[in-house]
Amino acid sequence: KYGCRVSVLVLPAPEPLTTPQALQYVGLQAFGYDFPNYSFIPSSVSIKSVWDIFYKKNDDIQQ
Repeated sequence: KYGCRVSVLVLPAPEPLTTPQALQYVGLQAFGYDFPNYSFIPSSVSIKSVWDIFYKKNDDIQQ
């Protein structure tokens, strides 16, 4: 529905769950999703706030 607001919470997976052996049981393909090129984001990468990305982008356009 247009205008519906949602919240998304993303948590990093524990290191043991990112091994190829573990992903056979807990990965996306184990649940029927077909994402052959999917890769996990390393936990060392900082996560950017969607609010900061889009709010600042729109704020720059308005000025």
